[in-house]
Order: sequence, then C-alpha cells, then structure tokens
Amino acid sequence: MHAAKVGVIVVLALLTLAGASATPAPETHTRAHPPIVIVGDAGFLLPGSGVRSGSGTEADPFVIAHWTIAQPTALTGALGIVLMGTSAHVLVKDVEILGPACQVECPFYEAVRIEGARNVVLEDVRVHHFEIGLTILDSRDVAVDGFSHRGGPDPRFFGDANRVLNSADVTLAGLHTESLGWRNLLIQDSSGVAVAGARFGPSAYPNWDAGTVTVARSTDVAFRGSEFRGADLTLGRGVDKLVVETTRSSTADNSTRGPPNPRARTARSPSAATASRPRATPRSRSRARPPCS
Repeated sequence: MHAAKVGVIVVLALLTLAGASATPAPETHTRAHPPIVIVGDAGFLLPGSGVRSGSGTEADPFVIAHWTIAQPTALTGALGIVLMGTSAHVLVKDVEILGPACQVECPFYEAVRIEGARNVVLEDVRVHHFEIGLTILDSRDVAVDGFSHRGGPDPRFFGDANRVLNSADVTLAGLHTESLGWRNLLIQDSSGVAVAGARFGPSAYPNWDAGTVTVARSTDVAFRGSEFRGADLTLGRGVDKLVVETTRSSTADNSTRGPPNPRARTARSPSAATASRPRATPRSRSRARPPCS
C-alpha cells in the first residue's frame, strides 16, 4: 500500500513538471502575417489586426509585435501597416516589412502609414524594398525608436522615402535610411518634430537640386546626434525655430566634415498637394525621373 502511494506521488510530480515545461515562452521571434490595416480604434479588436496583447490605454497599449509582413507580388498601392483615425495607445514593435520583388517601373509602395492618428509608438521596425518607408500624415503624439529603411525596389524612384506631413509632436529616434531614391526625409507643414540619432545616406540623384533631407513650412524642428553621410539638409520657405546640434556630416568614406550647413532652396520643392496626397497609384502620381546618364 505504501509503495502504491509513492508511485502515485511520483506520477503526479512528473505530470506537474511536464505541464510546467509545456507553458509557452514569451514571443521573441517574428512570424508571418499579412498586411495590417486598422481604421478607427475598433479595428484593433478585429481579426487580422496583429494585436497580441493590451487594452489600448497608456499603461496597457495595444501591442502589435514580432511579425514579418511580406508583399510577395508587385501590387499597386502595396502597404505594410496602416493606422488610420486611431486614438488608442498602440505599440508596434519588432516588425519586419518586406516589399515585393520588382526591379524597374515598380508600383507605389508604402511600408508604414500613420494617418489621422495619435498615441502611436514604433520600436525596431525594419523595412526592405519599399519606396516609402514611413508616412506620418495629419497625426500627433507619434514616437519612433528604431526604424530602418533600406533600398527601394526601383533604383530610379523619384520621391520622398520618409515623410512627416501636417503633424505635431513627432519624435524620430534612430531613423536609418540608405540606398534610396531621391530624398531621405521630408518634414513639411509640421511642428514639434525631434530627430535624434538618425543616419541619412546620399541621394541616388546627387546632382538634382532637391536635398536629401528637407524641412519646409515647419516650426520647432530639431536634429540632434544625427549623421548626414553624403547627405545635406535643405530648408524650404517658412521654417522657424530650427535646431541642429551634435550632428555631423561625413563623406562617402565616412570621414567627418563637421556639422551640415542648412541651405535655403526652393527649386523643385514639392507642392503641399503633391507631398501630402493621401493615396496614390502609378497613374495618378507623377513618376518623373531624371534622365539616365
């Protein structure tokens, strides 16, 4: 009888250990997910939102994390993540967005679009082969901490790789862009934009009077601790309270030249209507390109 009790205890102990080992570990790797489009706060609760946890409050934001979003084919207007008209707190973290395979005359691609939204945080977002990495339009209270944008699918892409348009209280920390088309970043009609720890690469069209980073019709814009590697900072009209400090400019071989000198230019500056166009297709969006050398 005593031996039988011991056997039962041993079996229960083994089952307890097995149950403990079967408890799923916290998600730390990315898994495949289709493109995510969330319209309004109710969209966070719908299937396919990519939300893993959270209730949408400041203390407990919706968390969209550990996903790989791929566009396997060249679709017009291909998108990775869209947040439109949301006010709930959301954290997008550890997400990789892969554009479709395309070499020449690619359609319009946009990896992350935040439109008419607020209380958005992006952390460690990695974008590959999209013409436009990040658009922040008509939004406020948006914070970015780690956003890399490498290589548009069409090497002749003629547009803005990352854009902050008609928005306020935006922080861009750790924005790294390289191997892109025309302009790395456009800040226009915005206020309270802080860029820190950014790295900007050269334009694919260095002879065009455009500027690889451009600020226009904006106030309270600051660049701190950033690197302009073969890139420049161009000022359009209506810029007020611009701060550029602890920022360096370097040549293609990474030798330091000192802080970039903001230059006032207006040539070939995009109009507000063109720059802030909410959605576009190859037919409606100008695809003018410089002549091939």
